[in-house]
Amino acid sequence: MNDTEVRRLFETAVSSPAADTTDIDEALREGARRRRRKHRTAATALSTLGVAGVVVAVAFTSARPGLDGSVTTTQSPPASAAPTAPSPAAPTAELVTNREQLIGTWLTVELSGRDVSNVREASGDPLNLRFGHSSGAWHWSASDGCNSHFGNYVVGAAGSFSTEGDGGTLVACGGGLAEPANVGAVTSADEARIRGPVGATPARLILSRKGTVTGVYDLYDQANPGPLTAASALTSRPGRPAMDAGITGVVSITGRCVTIDGAPTIWPNGSSWSGVLDALLLPDGTRVRKGQTISGGGGYLSESAAKSLLADPSGSPSCGWTDRVWVFNSAAVITPVTH
Repeated sequence: MNDTEVRRLFETAVSSPAADTTDIDEALREGARRRRRKHRTAATALSTLGVAGVVVAVAFTSARPGLDGSVTTTQSPPASAAPTAPSPAAPTAELVTNREQLIGTWLTVELSGRDVSNVREASGDPLNLRFGHSSGAWHWSASDGCNSHFGNYVVGAAGSFSTEGDGGTLVACGGGLAEPANVGAVTSADEARIRGPVGATPARLILSRKGTVTGVYDLYDQANPGPLTAASALTSRPGRPAMDAGITGVVSITGRCVTIDGAPTIWPNGSSWSGVLDALLLPDGTRVRKGQTISGGGGYLSESAAKSLLADPSGSPSCGWTDRVWVFNSAAVITPVTH
């Protein structure tokens, strides 16, 4: 008996009951049993048609007669889609097991989960961590934003990391310490891992203690860092009158001053020397290295006239003043010269 026959029988029984012994409930149950058998047969047939690597979602539709004569249609949800292939995993941070793996200058990116990539030391240098090897010793150094701290470091064959000693400079820090955690991240670490590099992304150093990350650093220079070049850049006060001449020459370090061709030089306001980057940082962010030829607006003045333009006269005695001082305009645009 199909669904139509069952419905008609039900309607007849309600409107004109016959003097017979037909069991309506049993008839409905029999119809339901027949539908279930049909659905199982269809599902079995479809499952045998599967092709490897192809997933077919099948939705079954059934009709159920209502007491008012209407037909209710139900649809089972399609089978779940096959999972997509996982994306390639990110490069794994490899455990450091050799001291040589750490050699280089690393720029500090995070400290205990905080982004410190834009924090600058009192010198204008970015926060950093340096590992090197000299005179038979493996040494580290880092700054708290004002004073430098240093010592030796040890890496075990099984991947342990530790530091020995914590020397440091004792400069009076009027503005306080920019980031003391930059030192603690190193001295408290018990493990070091390096990930990358990947394409243009530099290698990344991850220091941790008992599984908790203390510091994250990006590699700046893998060369064995020697002592920092101690120098300063004399700068002029902002807003002074500009000179119409020009200056072209080679950047050098004379005494402890950044100069042009060895002559005393006053740089645009906002310039600074970075011992970590071993470069002069100009106000627009340009880095100028020793030995590089540059050109910019300015001219030369006598010693007395040049000193009167200094933004900070306290650094002037170490520069070996002469009667001819190069003075860049305070807002001069300085560009490298290519030959």
